[in-house]
Amino acid sequence: MFEWREFHGEGITKEFRIEAVKLITEENLSLPEAGRRLNVAPSTINNWVKAQKAGRLTDIGKSQRPLTDLEMELYRTKRELAEVKMERDILKKPQRTLRRSRCQVRDD
Repeated sequence: MFEWREFHGEGITKEFRIEAVKLITEENLSLPEAGRRLNVAPSTINNWVKAQKAGRLTDIGKSQRPLTDLEMELYRTKRELAEVKMERDILKKPQRTLRRSRCQVRDD
């Protein structure tokens, strides 16, 4: 199976779209599961499946221009910021302890 890779200036490749559609049509993965595995919105994969059924999957993305170095850096920076915020929020949450389990039970 293939894995999601960073943008390399050309965006999502035709081969990536075809393999994503195969996850749905041949391997019977659900849209949400395929989206999680590929880091792509399930609605996007659903659009690719519909395009494949209509015979237009290879036409998708032809009009998109390659990403500039600045756009790729912005994408990476935004993703890193989101990860750091998520980590910070996890660390902010109070730790729950099992103090109740340490209570002694009396035998009267």
